[in-house]
Amino acid sequence: MKGRFYLLLILFIPFVTYSQNIEVGLAGGISTNSSPSGNMYYSIDKWTINYAGSFNALYNFTDHMQFGIEAQVSELSGISDNTFVSPYNTYIGGNNKRFVYARKDITICGVFNGKYNIGRGYVYGGAAIGYGMARHNADELSSNESYRAPNGGAGLVAGGQIGWVIGINGRLGAFIEAAYRYMDLKYGTQAPKETQQENLHYHLSAFPVIIGIRYRLFNTIINNNYQRMKGENESIE
Repeated sequence: MKGRFYLLLILFIPFVTYSQNIEVGLAGGISTNSSPSGNMYYSIDKWTINYAGSFNALYNFTDHMQFGIEAQVSELSGISDNTFVSPYNTYIGGNNKRFVYARKDITICGVFNGKYNIGRGYVYGGAAIGYGMARHNADELSSNESYRAPNGGAGLVAGGQIGWVIGINGRLGAFIEAAYRYMDLKYGTQAPKETQQENLHYHLSAFPVIIGIRYRLFNTIINNNYQRMKGENESIE
């Protein structure tokens, strides 16, 4: 029995040690996106404000560097003042309704950030690369939509992000982040208005801005200058 206890203790000590440097975050905000290029026939000339949500888990492997994973979901859409003729001889656009490329654009990225401690928190900036999927019911239009792209686009996602984390207490912090994501989406269905049976393939850029909370699994043993001067417990950094 004692042997099992000591084994669990040996396994738990390194877990606590490394967990002191792990942060998890949950955030929500807004996003906008550029017009798609490639062979997407239905392009936009007005950007719209769409929703965005994010979850991330980050490991601070030094005082000034962190890496981890981020899952994000947002809408990709916009408005066109131009009128397009569909293959069914119907008119699309020119009515202040949205062209929706993805009601749920889901991206999963690995992220790497540099950090600079400041005050009760830190600022950060870095790069991201991963995979994205465009999902929705392509056969259903809402009242404010003029067009929906086919369902099932997927492909490379790459970009960068900058942000600021401010500590609330030893474990909890608030943060704001602005990001850029380049998306290369490929489909298994034919592109609109293509006569050569060419599959749909386009790329666009998204610009999410999110606000949320960060939670550190355990209090860190590293205090920043602010807490040392004040003699307080360390906030997230």
